[in-house]
Amino acid sequence: MGVPVDHPTYEELQERLARAEAALEAGTPASDWLTTFDAVNDAICLLDKDMRVLRCNRAATRLYKRTEADVVGRNCWEVVHGSKHPVPESPLSRMRRSLKREQQDLQLGNSWLVATVDPILDPQNNLIGAVHIVSDITERRQIEKTAQESQRRLLTLMDNLPGMAYRCLNDESWTMEFVSGGCHKLTEYQPEDLVENRVITYNDLIIPEDQQRVWDEVQVAISQDSSFQLIYKIRTKSGILKTVWEQGVAVRGADGTVLAVEGLMIDISEQQAAEVAKEKLREQLVQAQKMESVGHLAGGVAHDFNNTLSVILLNGEFTLDRLPPNDPLIETVQQIVDAADRSAALTRQLLAFSRKQSLQPEVMDLNTVIHGLRKMLPRLIGEDIDFSLKLAPFAGLVLADPGRMEQVIINLAVNARDAMPTGGKLEITTALIEVDRAASEKVAELVPGEFLQISVADTGSGMDPEVMKMVFEPFFTTKSVGKGTGLGLSTVYGIVKQSGGIISVESELEQGTTFHIYLPLTEQKAGLAKTPTITSGRPSGSEHILVVEDEISLRGLFSTLLPSLGYKVTVAASGVEALEMLQNMDLPPDLIITDVVMPQMGGKELVTQVKLLHPAMKVLYMSGYTDELVGQHGVSGVGAAFIQKPFRISAIGDKVRALLGSNT
Repeated sequence: MGVPVDHPTYEELQERLARAEAALEAGTPASDWLTTFDAVNDAICLLDKDMRVLRCNRAATRLYKRTEADVVGRNCWEVVHGSKHPVPESPLSRMRRSLKREQQDLQLGNSWLVATVDPILDPQNNLIGAVHIVSDITERRQIEKTAQESQRRLLTLMDNLPGMAYRCLNDESWTMEFVSGGCHKLTEYQPEDLVENRVITYNDLIIPEDQQRVWDEVQVAISQDSSFQLIYKIRTKSGILKTVWEQGVAVRGADGTVLAVEGLMIDISEQQAAEVAKEKLREQLVQAQKMESVGHLAGGVAHDFNNTLSVILLNGEFTLDRLPPNDPLIETVQQIVDAADRSAALTRQLLAFSRKQSLQPEVMDLNTVIHGLRKMLPRLIGEDIDFSLKLAPFAGLVLADPGRMEQVIINLAVNARDAMPTGGKLEITTALIEVDRAASEKVAELVPGEFLQISVADTGSGMDPEVMKMVFEPFFTTKSVGKGTGLGLSTVYGIVKQSGGIISVESELEQGTTFHIYLPLTEQKAGLAKTPTITSGRPSGSEHILVVEDEISLRGLFSTLLPSLGYKVTVAASGVEALEMLQNMDLPPDLIITDVVMPQMGGKELVTQVKLLHPAMKVLYMSGYTDELVGQHGVSGVGAAFIQKPFRISAIGDKVRALLGSNT
């Protein structure tokens, strides 16, 4: 059995309290405690072992709206709760069970109170009394509520930022103290995975090649007490690579020590991709403008050169016709004519690049054209190259010049052969494809729609990006001197563009090259009639021909050439001069041969004026330019008699006779 404990009775506690009050009146040290007791704003009640009130301060009487005499001697639950029995889960009841401080928040109307009960224990740990304190915490609660609301708003704001806000300790582990809800969208990890580096450190998300740079730049900014901005790449939880923009600033303590770094990280992958696409489009535009400018230059050079070649070629032929069979000059003059022919071929390549050559487009199945080359191409590229065709069963109809498309395929095959000097593989494929908006953005100038795609792929040496940028430029070649003119691919480019198509190239060094040609499908039907071919020969005649040409050497040549075929010839240096001649002639000429592009008055305007005077007048147009520029000057290639400079005597003879023959 335990030793009996002598608990002070209620009367003894009252006596002790009376002695304390007497000491207060006598000015003893106890008076200080009692003065403080009544001065405290919290409601305090001193309780005996039975939880009756021994003493209460003035704040208690105000709170409970009772006089001190009405409070002292009553049980605490009667004073506080108005109950005749102890309230089971009140702080007082819990304290009696636990013999420890117990506390509870209470709401009375618009006020918040906190009730705290502390036990008074004797040396044997027996409960001999208690102190019951009730504090008004309404203001504190309001402050806490305001702070919580501010924190909630701040967290909501951070979670709705277009990225991840963070606070990171300035340590080698990049320990995250806080990350916002945007963490999951950015990294695919939950915020709690990164806080305190529980699952992974943010540094581990940064790709290895960027980690040191990021760390160094942050440390430099911290040392200079400035903010920093970084762009780097991270790999998300699922392995997706993202580009991140980060801005942050150091947080310093009172002594200037850097405690942490706070900032914001934003995923800029889409923006960066858009910038890359924009830059690519800009480069494509610059390249297209460059190619267009070079094309105009090439076309202009070819036009002027064609006039000169016409003089050389026709004079050479004219001279050959007049030399005796055994004349030693025949070989020399023939060399001049052959050189002029080769030069004419060169100008045709320039015109092809500049898209100013003559085309004879037909509605056709291009598979047929490519299939027709299946025997010739292997002989052309050599036996050491494995050649194959993979043609779609039916890839649709296109409007193109069959001969020029053959030239495109042959040029690409030859280019592939030159890239595989020790052998390799060459494959030509066709396919009917539907190009959507996303696909069209990957190829310059390609628009959504249905296309016939022709691909020519080799396993050759390939090209680096710099070479690829210039691959279609005229006279650009990677071949050694004497191995090529640099016009093969530029000719391909011009033919494809003039045919309304697009050509692109994919290549890597030592990985081969693939050219893709996209030709728009046509709704026209196949089997359109072709322009009849004029038979060669030099038929003569006696009709009167008016030649209008601004090039003096060509005027002189026509004055000699056409009379040699029996025709009567009148020449004029311009359209204006030709009109004056016609107005003064008694009889109009049977045919007008006129250049298309001339100063003062072009060929089309001249013919329009002539038709007013002589509606049935026959006309033959000629030009060193071709369809595109001729069309711009109002001369349609459909149904209009036209001859391309330079031409042979037989060609001009055939054209003239064909036109005049309709009157005989």
